[in-house]
Amino acid sequence: MGVAPLCPLLYNRLREVYMAYSVRRKPESSKEIQYSNRMAKLLTEDMGLNLEALGFHLVRNHPIIVSRRLEVVALTAGEEYDKLMTGYLGKDYTELWK
Repeated sequence: MGVAPLCPLLYNRLREVYMAYSVRRKPESSKEIQYSNRMAKLLTEDMGLNLEALGFHLVRNHPIIVSRRLEVVALTAGEEYDKLMTGYLGKDYTELWK
């Protein structure tokens, strides 16, 4: 048995989308994809890592460009997540969380 979903409506909708839609893509290996994979690996290696302390040390010990570029990455990731969820669940996907 699987883990019980937190939101049954969301779980069912995602299952419908994934089961009805499949895209075959050739593997891509651009510089951005490689960097994103490395960043994801770094951020998930130690889930006990204090991200607030990490941010503190990034700002204090590195040039300001590092934190500004990280901010751009975070904002873009948030926007892409919203686009992805809107595409899967429709315009009012946030209503499922209420």
